[in-house]
Amino acid sequence: MQIIKVNTLFETGFLRQSQILGDPRRGAPGLIPVSATTWWTWVREGKAPKPLKLSPGLTVWRVEEIRAFMADLAAQAADPTLPTRGQHLASARRRKRKGGGPRPQGGDEPPKDG
Repeated sequence: MQIIKVNTLFETGFLRQSQILGDPRRGAPGLIPVSATTWWTWVREGKAPKPLKLSPGLTVWRVEEIRAFMADLAAQAADPTLPTRGQHLASARRRKRKGGGPRPQGGDEPPKDG
């Protein structure tokens, strides 16, 4: 198995999904060892960087953002007590579902029919 070192990446530029996650059919290693499903879940939840759509068939990510994301993952692995960005978003969704957050003060109730 070939390992790609982060310092071999360009300082700026773009990476395709296959470069980030690898391509198991071709035996190409990736930078982040997760499935495409997990990656897109992270993107949707805001945990992973947002992609750029360069054309209808070409989605890429900025190298600088992938480097920063990998550094965050490494920091979380070194200190598992740190909350992840995804955990913050999940907490906000739970609060929203439970009706948390600021409530309107008196006078904001809709008028009653009658």
